Amino acid sequence: MTHHVLLAVSLLTVLCSPSALLAQDAEQAAREAAFSELMSGCKMVGVFTTEGSKTLPQPETYELGEVVKVEGAKWRIKAKIQYAGKRAVSVPITVNVHWAGDTPMIQVTDLKIPLMGTFTARVFVFRGQYVGTWSAKDHGGYMYGNVIPAPVAPEPVSTVVAPEDPKPGVGAWTQYRGDALNTGVSYSKVPDWTKLGVKWRYWTGSYQSSTPAVADGKIVVCTEDGDMHCVNAADGKALWKVMCTTQRGAGHGIVFCSPLIHDGMVYIGNRIGQLWAVDFETGKVKWHWQEDGLKPEIYSSPKVGELGIIFGTVDQKAHRGHVVCLDAKSGKLKWRCRTSREVGATVALFGGNVYAPCKDRRIYEIEQATGKLLRQFQLPGTTHCTPTIAMGFAFLMAGGDKSLAVDLITGEIAWEVETLCEDKVAVSFWNGRVFYPVGRFLRAFDAVDGREAWAFEAEHKLTPPCVAADGAVLLTGRDRFFRVIDKNGKQIKKINLGEPFVAGPILVDGVVYLTSDVNVGHHLFAIAELE
Repeated sequence: MTHHVLLAVSLLTVLCSPSALLAQDAEQAAREAAFSELMSGCKMVGVFTTEGSKTLPQPETYELGEVVKVEGAKWRIKAKIQYAGKRAVSVPITVNVHWAGDTPMIQVTDLKIPLMGTFTARVFVFRGQYVGTWSAKDHGGYMYGNVIPAPVAPEPVSTVVAPEDPKPGVGAWTQYRGDALNTGVSYSKVPDWTKLGVKWRYWTGSYQSSTPAVADGKIVVCTEDGDMHCVNAADGKALWKVMCTTQRGAGHGIVFCSPLIHDGMVYIGNRIGQLWAVDFETGKVKWHWQEDGLKPEIYSSPKVGELGIIFGTVDQKAHRGHVVCLDAKSGKLKWRCRTSREVGATVALFGGNVYAPCKDRRIYEIEQATGKLLRQFQLPGTTHCTPTIAMGFAFLMAGGDKSLAVDLITGEIAWEVETLCEDKVAVSFWNGRVFYPVGRFLRAFDAVDGREAWAFEAEHKLTPPCVAADGAVLLTGRDRFFRVIDKNGKQIKKINLGEPFVAGPILVDGVVYLTSDVNVGHHLFAIAELE
C-alpha cells in the first residue's frame, strides 16, 4: 500500500511541476491557436434532425467570421446562420469552448438568435467534421457535417494592389471616434510620450466643441459659429475656410458635431438641421440638405454606411427625431427612420445595421440597406452617449448614473455599474477593456463582466479618450491639461496648454491633435515629439 501511495505522490509531483505545467499551457495554447485558425472564415455545412419528426434531415450552414478567445473558456464568433432554407441571420455570438483532450466542444446555453429563437447546443469539432446535439423550447435533435476551411487567397497576378482604407491613426482619422464602431482607438505609430510638446497651434477664431478629422496631410476642424477650416498638418497653415450654415448668428448655425472625410468630400451637420458636403481639395460647397421639423437640429456626427451618409437628428419643439441616410454624391434622401424622441448622439454601424441611442431610453437597431427598424433595446435611463461597439456589445452611459454594456444578440443589459455619469460623451475600447470618462475620473472596466481594472482622477471634467496602440490613453479636459495615462492607469505625461477642452484628442502618425474651447483660446493644437 505504501508503495502505491509513494508512486501516486511521485506521479503528481511530476505532473504538477512548473516545467510540466508550462508544457501543458503551451500545448493548450497551440490547440487554441489551431482551433481559431481552422474556424475563422470557415463554413460549417451539414444537416440537422428533429426528434420525433418523420422528415429527412434538413440542411444547415454556418459561415463564420473571426473566431477569437476572449477570456477563460469564452470565445466570440461572428456567424451567418441559415437552416432549412430560411432567411440567413448574421449575429455576433459568445460561446464557451471546453476541451476533451485535443477535441474542442462548443457550448451554448439558451442563446437568443434574432428572428430564429432560443437554442442550446453541444458540438464537437474534430478532423474537419462536427457533430452534436441541439434543443429549442420544446424540440431538439442532432446536427453533423463538415468544417470547410476558409479558402487560401490566390497568388497575386500583378504587383499593383488596390489601396485599403487606412486604420484610424495610420495616415488618417476620418470620422468621430475614428471608425464606424466608435472605438476611439488609434493604430498610429507610438511616439515617445515623455518627449511630447506643442509643435504648432492654429487660431480658428471661435469655440470648438468637436474633434478634427485628418486625411492626406490635411486637417479639417469646425467651429461653433459654422466655419469649416482646412489646415496643413505639417505646419498648421490655413489652406481654406468655408461657412457651413445659412443663418450666421447667435443660436444659429452652431456646429457641435465632428466632420466626416469620405471619397474626396467633407460632411458636417449644424444646429439648424442642415448637413453640408464640401470638396476636400478646394473647400467649395457641393450641396447641403435641410431636415424637416419645427426646430430641426443636428448634433450627431455623420458616418458613412452602405448607401450613404448616416446621422441622427433632433426636433426640440416636437420632441422627436430621425435617423437619416443621404446619398453621398447628391445629398438626396435614401431613407429616414423616425424615433419617438431626439437622436442627439452619433450612431454606430455594425453588421449591416445602424445602432442609434435615443432620448426615449432606447437603442434603435435599423437595417442599413432599407432604413427598416429591426429592434429596440431598453436602457435604464435616457442617453445622449455615443455607443462603442466591440465583442458583440454596445458600451455607453445612460440615466445620469450608469455605465453599461448591452448585448447585441439578446438586446439585454450584460452589465452595468453605477457611476457619476456624463451621458453626452463617448467611451473607448481597447484589448478587452472599456474606458469611461466619468466626470473628472477615467474608469477602465473589463468589457466582459464590468469589473473595474483601474481608475484615474484628474482635476476637472474629462473629454472622451483616445487609446493608442500600446494601450496608452490620451486625455484632455476642462482643467486645461493634456495627459497620457499608461495601460495600467499611471500618468506618464502632463502638459499645461492653458486652455480648457470639451472635445477629445486624436492621434495620427505619432502626432496628437486637439481643439480648445475658451474665449481667449480658440486653438487647434498639434502635439508631437520634440528634440
